[in-house]
Amino acid sequence: MIRNFLQDWLAAMLLICALLLGGASAAGVWANAALSLLALAAIGWALHAGAMRAMPCGLRWLAGSMIALPLLQLVPLPPSLWSALPGREGVARVFALIGGPSPWLPLSLDAEATLGAWLALIVPMAMVLVILASGPAGRRHAVQALVIGAVLALALGAAQVAGGEGSRLYPYAFTNFGSAVGPFANRNHLASLLLCALPALAAVAPAHAGGRVVTWLGGAVLTAGVVLVGSGAGIAMLVPVVALTIWLGRSNGAQRPALAMLAVAGVLAGLAMIAAVFAVVRATNESGGVEVHRPFIVATALKAARDHFPAGSGAGTLRRIYPAYEDPGRIAGDYTAHAHCDYAEVLLEYGLPGALLILGVLVWWGSRLRVIWLAASDDRLARAGSAMVGVLLVHSLVDYPLRTAAMAAVAGLGAALAARPPSLQGDVVGKAAPSHIRVTL
Repeated sequence: MIRNFLQDWLAAMLLICALLLGGASAAGVWANAALSLLALAAIGWALHAGAMRAMPCGLRWLAGSMIALPLLQLVPLPPSLWSALPGREGVARVFALIGGPSPWLPLSLDAEATLGAWLALIVPMAMVLVILASGPAGRRHAVQALVIGAVLALALGAAQVAGGEGSRLYPYAFTNFGSAVGPFANRNHLASLLLCALPALAAVAPAHAGGRVVTWLGGAVLTAGVVLVGSGAGIAMLVPVVALTIWLGRSNGAQRPALAMLAVAGVLAGLAMIAAVFAVVRATNESGGVEVHRPFIVATALKAARDHFPAGSGAGTLRRIYPAYEDPGRIAGDYTAHAHCDYAEVLLEYGLPGALLILGVLVWWGSRLRVIWLAASDDRLARAGSAMVGVLLVHSLVDYPLRTAAMAAVAGLGAALAARPPSLQGDVVGKAAPSHIRVTL
């Protein structure tokens, strides 16, 4: 009985806990620590339930690489090796001035930050494993929890706006006061959640007439919520995501698969271009604050990435590296915790392995799109999962949603749903998949 309960509800409970406790990347240390402990317990159950056997090969390689890279950056290296790496000249000069032999040091320039970045992977990895160990009902409940959580987060955001900048409903001291942020510290992350909830809503929409009315109302609320939040990138992505959501809700999986694939590719390409262009134009035309400096922050992070290539500076080290490259004439008075482009931050912190990891994620996601959207079966959960991953990949061009435990958990949910091929979905045929089926992608 307990096993069946966990298969049906653990993923949904873990996601709700992530949304409640994991809304900030730098703040909320104790909340994130509590969430990580819950995630560790969930990982233990998922491994016992055989999640690794259900993990497709492609996703296993990506997950293994993400876990291994920060750990490899913590391995002590001999002085002759670490001192020869780009970006270590200052460290070597300090030890030369002190005199005496240089110590063995890891590749990372901030071992504590790298360990923290590795620990941040616990929550999304737990979500992936729990989804893979869950049954059809468990996957569906998790998607429903995402929709419900997004609506409740939007309601909290509306209450925050109504309460003004002095509202006590803001969960973090460093946040976008006066804006709707929900359980997050950053309004852009709430926009990401609402955008991910749109295809999720279409995936779990009831087929009867009353259910369709509720679905349309829910979609309208989520759409209006993105506008209320006021995130530039979120608004830029809204129209393509809404179009994809409507199509997902209407599709039956068997009509014109080639045209469907072409439409998906066009929508996703449009997402990337619209989000990037809109964010840059908005940033360069607004006055004051960090928004106007975002293009310069990204450019500075890329310059630092070039100087530390190909080894990288170490996971989580941007906060330590960035001040040395910052132009004093463009300092906005705001603390730069992230590069506002996750791809630039990954290139700085991971170097060439990070570039290969980005390429691997994009190739894996593209291959899953081809399999999922060209399938004859109406696998709406998998399609919604691939759309959720796409939203976060595109939004990461101009922000860092995956640096929060909450949105990292949403990404883990989407990746796990997309990773399961139609033959293993169970939801599609109404029963669990045969255990002898081997997954190769």
